[in-house]
Amino acid sequence: MKIQIGKWVCAAAMLVAMAPLPGEMAPDVSVIPVSEKVFMLAGLPDAGNVAFLVTGQGVLVVDSGASPADGRIICEKVREKSDKPIRLVVLTHSHGDHVFGLQSFPADALIVAQANLVKNLQYDSEEVHSRLLQLPARIAALKAALAKLGRGKKTLREKEGKDLARAEERLAFYQQLRIVPPQLTFEDKLAFRLGEETVEIIYPGPAHINDNLLVCFPGQKVIHMGDILFNRSHPYIDRRGGSDTANWIKVLQEVQKWPLEKVIPGHGELAGKEALAEQARYLGDLRAAVSAAMQKGLTLEQAKKEITLPAWKELGWPELLPEAIEAVYGEMAKK
Repeated sequence: MKIQIGKWVCAAAMLVAMAPLPGEMAPDVSVIPVSEKVFMLAGLPDAGNVAFLVTGQGVLVVDSGASPADGRIICEKVREKSDKPIRLVVLTHSHGDHVFGLQSFPADALIVAQANLVKNLQYDSEEVHSRLLQLPARIAALKAALAKLGRGKKTLREKEGKDLARAEERLAFYQQLRIVPPQLTFEDKLAFRLGEETVEIIYPGPAHINDNLLVCFPGQKVIHMGDILFNRSHPYIDRRGGSDTANWIKVLQEVQKWPLEKVIPGHGELAGKEALAEQARYLGDLRAAVSAAMQKGLTLEQAKKEITLPAWKELGWPELLPEAIEAVYGEMAKK
């Protein structure tokens, strides 16, 4: 499928972030040059990596941040590099830390996603609605509990106070959040020109989730992997969202063959193709460990206790390992 973008003016949980509250410091977000025309944003604390392509006919942004506040910051950073309009926003997948900033983008920016994202985004919308219904009662209960605590229970009062503050922050976040659906979806591949640059958006099949995309800028020798690449951290594997670690490894191996110089991960620092090989090795080791545990007859909970992946002890986000084990265990149990 191909589209030409010329004079046409385009028409927009793993992690849930909180918008900055009054008095909070705005995050220190920097713009990192990836190539002559591609830039990456670093410093959005709860969001996946955002990138943008600057051309003579407009800007394409990859992902939107984790909150409306993130979306506003992204648009401001784009304006620092280009006075051209943001024409497209490509979503690498449906997780909130990549899509919850959409409402802050220009209304005439075209939001592009893989077809499965629409259904997955509906799950998020339902969850937001559920939180909006549940949180007021939770807040009222915490306030009542605080009111009953005696002055001598300082430690417990501090804990309950922090729980109350977090619940109020979550409610404020969900009250301001608007789930924005894509206007253009596709099944397998979308290729087009924006200004002088070719853009290829590829659905490689389910890997991290069943709507994950690769966004490739061949003229710049750059690719945004979305969460198909977690650079130097344990990956989140979304079993509910249709993850497939066997295919994930195949995708990483295939992309290593492409003529690329820079790889933008969904999370972690800007990388080269060596990060793709490392992620593939990690997933291979994880699958081998889970397979061995299952062959020994271990239950899921036993496997979680036994599998530690010592070769990967230096990776960030070790708290994600039990979830990764569970996802792979469930994947293998179905076969």
